[in-house]
Amino acid sequence: MVVSLFYFLLKEKYIKHLILKNEGNFYMEIDLYCCYSLNLRNFLYNNGLRYKLCALNPNSEKRFWVYIKDEKLNTLLNEWSTTNK
Repeated sequence: MVVSLFYFLLKEKYIKHLILKNEGNFYMEIDLYCCYSLNLRNFLYNNGLRYKLCALNPNSEKRFWVYIKDEKLNTLLNEWSTTNK
């Protein structure tokens, strides 16, 4: 149920980033990247990047992976886009 709701929010572009709050009232914004390509997921894995969440699309039953956006992910995505056209 939670994963289905999370997927819906991602799919509908309601979530571009998360805002987390801990017990000390500290807020932290986290930008997310959703990967729907097994080849890209494997490329990221082979370059040392691990996803934070794996889920199934409840409509198509296709798997997707969610990464936290950071400089390493951006660099790898740029490399992927230039070498896999």
